[in-house]
Amino acid sequence: MNIKAVKHVNKIKVKNTALSRMQDRVVVEAPLQIELIFIDCLRNVVIESIASYAIMMRTPGDDQVLIIGLLYGQGVIKSIDDVIEICRDEHEDSKENHWLVSLKSDCLSRAKSSQSTHTSYSSCGICGTSFIKALEIKGSHAVDNDTHWLSINTIHRMVSGLSSRQDIFSQTGGTHCAALFNQEGKPIALYEDIGRHNALDKLLGSRQTFNNAHGKDVVVLSSRISYEMVQKVIVSGISVLIAIGAPSVLAIQAAQRFNITVIAFARDNSFSIYHGESRLTDK
Repeated sequence: MNIKAVKHVNKIKVKNTALSRMQDRVVVEAPLQIELIFIDCLRNVVIESIASYAIMMRTPGDDQVLIIGLLYGQGVIKSIDDVIEICRDEHEDSKENHWLVSLKSDCLSRAKSSQSTHTSYSSCGICGTSFIKALEIKGSHAVDNDTHWLSINTIHRMVSGLSSRQDIFSQTGGTHCAALFNQEGKPIALYEDIGRHNALDKLLGSRQTFNNAHGKDVVVLSSRISYEMVQKVIVSGISVLIAIGAPSVLAIQAAQRFNITVIAFARDNSFSIYHGESRLTDK
């Protein structure tokens, strides 16, 4: 566990009318600034940069995989080969929160397109049809359309064992998690963050997942399912997304368009299937 992700703070606990002073562990939230630098590899020169491609709040730790996952999900990079270097800006006082990402020049137009169409998560007034068309233009891996390969009992095991693997959450109660399992329910990777989108970006940007995710792997979230969460899974080529929380209508529409299995309200040996039930088996 990254020590920077948790901080000890003082608190007063009230039980009935009794007051007790004690320490508590609280999850850390800090800003992350991503600066993109585009390199002409043939001439070895910088052709352009975007000083603040993204500024987000996140839990410190696993910043590199968070950045890779974000850029991959936004369609800026197509493979890890597009990334020349990722490093902290050593010239900044807040160097732990300011990262420089050098990319091949081919990524420049995709970055500008991504930045111009970027909309705050869970905002209002978004046209679902336009979003789904934009995702088609951005491109995605073809999902595995095989049927009857994921058992109901395996889903129950994945969900029931999720909380025991959340180290930061067990200390603070303040993080979301995104986990990757294979079709037998074996855990492959798990990442935590105060932001649910960040947790999934960390997972999809990790070595265990990026360019290695199998079509029959399964992503399990501790959060609800919004459109952006489905979008990230679609781009990765993973065909099953499970969540403890609820789905949105737009998330279901995107899943239907790209044939992603969406399962929500997964808890207490029960869940609801909103699309893609053909992948499940009761064996």
